[in-house]
Amino acid sequence: MKEFLVDQFRFSGRISRWPFFWRQLVWFLAFLIVCTPLGFKLGGQEISGTPALVIVIVLGAGCLISISMIVAITSLYVRRLHDLGHSGWWLFVLLIFGNVLNFAVKAVGNAIFAAVVIGATQLIISGYLFLKRGTDGPNVFGGPDHELQFGRVAIQP
Repeated sequence: MKEFLVDQFRFSGRISRWPFFWRQLVWFLAFLIVCTPLGFKLGGQEISGTPALVIVIVLGAGCLISISMIVAITSLYVRRLHDLGHSGWWLFVLLIFGNVLNFAVKAVGNAIFAAVVIGATQLIISGYLFLKRGTDGPNVFGGPDHELQFGRVAIQP
């Protein structure tokens, strides 16, 4: 389990399609399990009677969890780009493109149109990263990642 957790924050190497998918799913479920109740607790009416120390602890824990999720998911995307033979810096280009697209679509003033365009763009990019097969054999970023390790058991994707 320790190797699995440490591997989540590694930016070097490659990750193939199925481990990329499963790890994204794990982080998404972790977000739902941890951050959704935090949002309900802090966003609802219950906060008025809560002691200040509890609020600070809950907000601090939420921030730490959110930052660790951002770093781990960024690591996944960088290693997936490495598997496709691209530099991890392309993720930065995609983020800039997403922000420019977001600004341009919001300037139109139609929220439904903005949601559809941004959602479709994210779906295309995620689809490409999930469906595109990685380079065969070693590339400049290392050898292919053929198995996802969970402790001592190797699961073939």
